[in-house]
Amino acid sequence: MDKIIQTFKNLYTGENALKNHLMYALILLIPALTSAAFNLAGDKEYPDYMLPMGLTGLALSVIAIPMVIFSVGVFIEFIKNRFNVEHAFPNIDFKLFKSGLKTVPLCIVWGIYALIPAVVFFIIFIYALYKMQLDKNNIGLILAGLGIIFIIAILLSIFYFIAAPFVKAVFIKFGKNLEYKSDLFNFITPFKYMTIAFKPIIVTALKYTLVAIVLNLAACMILVSAIAVSEIFMMIASGGAFSHTTAGMIFIFFTQAMCAWIMSYVSGIIGLAYSDNILEIYKDKLEEKTTPEE
Repeated sequence: MDKIIQTFKNLYTGENALKNHLMYALILLIPALTSAAFNLAGDKEYPDYMLPMGLTGLALSVIAIPMVIFSVGVFIEFIKNRFNVEHAFPNIDFKLFKSGLKTVPLCIVWGIYALIPAVVFFIIFIYALYKMQLDKNNIGLILAGLGIIFIIAILLSIFYFIAAPFVKAVFIKFGKNLEYKSDLFNFITPFKYMTIAFKPIIVTALKYTLVAIVLNLAACMILVSAIAVSEIFMMIASGGAFSHTTAGMIFIFFTQAMCAWIMSYVSGIIGLAYSDNILEIYKDKLEEKTTPEE
């Protein structure tokens, strides 16, 4: 636990640390606003505002996409710096966008790999529903089908949890020099890493899962409490119909955006600290045991 605490401390020390963190938070703001807009656009409780919120979300997306690329650049430049220095949080400048853009092909490829098991599960799920509909009077078959779906879902979740940190190690390898190698796009690479450093990486993943739960829960409780008090005050002041007024919708939009913004920042910082510890394992156990083109 001391190592985890020190890792978080290192993220907030170094030259221009406060300025860089404020800039990083601002990078995450537009995606948070976009997320809130699209969320309200799909909320049938506010039908009069669904179209305006949808259009707002589309307009914000134009800016949000480059900001997401910037945030990817923060991660990859952090990794690049961390190979050389202890206090590695990057300076926020346009170089981050170029680094993030260079990482996009890797994100797309591994995103496709990640979707394949989910698509297979979805096909099994649809097929099971179809069979249960044909034999809807056979309670035993329905229960068996639901049980199989549940077991597959659990196994799929475990698979994603185990695979994720080893895929992160692939991005860490890319982050050292930002050079494309054949093994960076090979879906076998994480499994090779598993044979070398399974225990330390999984232990680190479990530790940071607990850290993420605690910190996100704490942030969520603070936000929910603050928003609830604010909303109660506004409803009393407006006579109870506040949420269905234009002012109420603006309030809801910005409170949802604020929640998404703070949670994304907290998750981002946890992700950097987590990556820092995975990087240490990579340097110690994986870097020297994998050839440049492996």
